[in-house]
Amino acid sequence: MPRPQPTGRPSTAEEFVEDIHEIAPLISAAADGNEAAGTVDHDLMAMLRERGYYEILAPEDFGGLDFSPGDAMTVFAELSYVDASVGWLIGVQNSQQKVTQLLEKTAVSELYRDGAPRLAGASAPTMRAERVDGGYRITGRSGYTSGYDHADYLVSGAFVVKGGEQQVDAHGRPESIVFVVEKEHAVRASDWDVIGLRATASVDYEIADVFVPADHAFASQVPMVASWGGASARVGFAAWTLVCHTATEIGLGRRLLDELLAKSTEATSRRSRPAESEVFRENFARAEAKYRSARAWVRELWTAIDADVAAGGTPSREQTTDARNAMLHFNRVNKEIASFVFEEAGGAALRGGPIQRFHRDHLAASQHIQVARRFYQSIAADYLGEAEGMMWSAVGLVPDPLIHDPAEAG
Repeated sequence: MPRPQPTGRPSTAEEFVEDIHEIAPLISAAADGNEAAGTVDHDLMAMLRERGYYEILAPEDFGGLDFSPGDAMTVFAELSYVDASVGWLIGVQNSQQKVTQLLEKTAVSELYRDGAPRLAGASAPTMRAERVDGGYRITGRSGYTSGYDHADYLVSGAFVVKGGEQQVDAHGRPESIVFVVEKEHAVRASDWDVIGLRATASVDYEIADVFVPADHAFASQVPMVASWGGASARVGFAAWTLVCHTATEIGLGRRLLDELLAKSTEATSRRSRPAESEVFRENFARAEAKYRSARAWVRELWTAIDADVAAGGTPSREQTTDARNAMLHFNRVNKEIASFVFEEAGGAALRGGPIQRFHRDHLAASQHIQVARRFYQSIAADYLGEAEGMMWSAVGLVPDPLIHDPAEAG
């Protein structure tokens, strides 16, 4: 299939959605091959880069589009509707652009010298960083690196040691950093043999005694707020982590229902059309109601966050609590939808095709740490009035250091 050529690079969420409609047949045609290879076709990802999909969350300071969370979610959801693995990769790798805004701006220009950098990784500290003159020497392994095959740079986290001794910060907690390193220093350390999201190549990698300059790292901190950039810098990393996961749920759930809708109107030699069954019609209507309600809550929340950020504010703790709960709720709704669609599709769901693939993709997305049940404890604490003096991190509610700083208390 010839590669569609853009008449002009999209620059708004609406233009990206139109562009996705144009290239959807090409993305869909590659899906089976991508799954078999365990990674998205490199030419396909190169095409998306040419069309500006890596610029969506890149900062304006370096030529990026710097979309608001709501606009970015719209684009990532539309891509996830076409192919959940492609939507996941574009969403995750764009979210990593926000990591660069936590580095000193003077160090970031190198990363953006050829446009928005292709980044993959996770910021949880799993490595060891020995503090040395000018930076760190880092060794260790990191996992679930979505988009590893398409990255130029890797993002990871490490505990800081000196002379082999674990260092602690001003609060007495283990000191850790997040750093960015060229992928050429890494070695792929696993395959990606999984049930769903097979084309994301979310593999493990290792690095051994690699020097990382101090200006390519920053101290893990709460809050993780960018020190420079446009309006979206005020969103904060805890809120940004929710965007691509929520978008995947939006696209994936809609696609499952639409696939079942198409199947339900087909007559076969073995049975009548499922849509003629009263039980099916009732259950389908209920599934639609659940999906649309979940989507409406998400849109309400993020429209308000977008407006507050545009007016110079930041997402409140309460808004972030609702946004995380909405994401978890959407995931649970999609669990019901995926089971319903799989059962009603009958034998067709067993065979290769969109219903089977999107069902498996949902199972894989549901295993991500960001939709873990433990987050309900922090959510409930806020709703029960027990979160005063707390703020959101990527792992849940934690004490706000501006309120609980022991140095201030002293």
